[in-house]
Amino acid sequence: MALSLKFTAPARSDLVGIVDYISRDNSPAARRVYEEIRSHCATLIEAPEIGVETAKGVRRLVVGAYLVFYRLRRRGTAGDIEILRVIHGARQIPRNLGS
Repeated sequence: MALSLKFTAPARSDLVGIVDYISRDNSPAARRVYEEIRSHCATLIEAPEIGVETAKGVRRLVVGAYLVFYRLRRRGTAGDIEILRVIHGARQIPRNLGS
């Protein structure tokens, strides 16, 4: 199955917020965290079901201190991995991730 990786607007906003926050103290570390998150998300193309299913078809992938919530949308022989949110593990998880 050919899969593509897509980040929702909230997930992109989460990444910007993470990088901005870390950059205040350490720009190289912010870049490393960003690259690590993106790299792990890219692995989902080859192994989309490695994350733990949480609810309503939403899966969770742990990347360091961050939780990546995503959904696999299949369309025949193709599909999308839709990154829904990227949230620090210490934060409260929104209830409406699958909506």
